[in-house]
Amino acid sequence: MMVYDPLEDAWTEEEDRLIMTSVRDHGTKWSHIVKLLPGRSDNAIKNRYYSAVRKAHRQDQRLGGGAGDG
Repeated sequence: MMVYDPLEDAWTEEEDRLIMTSVRDHGTKWSHIVKLLPGRSDNAIKNRYYSAVRKAHRQDQRLGGGAGDG
């Protein structure tokens, strides 16, 4: 039986797409999404999702110049 080692197993673009699509389609139902990503815990998936959301928000802020410009 293979043991999951998070240090050896980086997230793939496909996993990221699957997480984003699943949240869009089903909401933040981590117990449902975890069934689509064998070897990943619901907590790891949730952390990955919110990390990606924060990263996208920071990029938007940099590109848009921040709130209050005008």
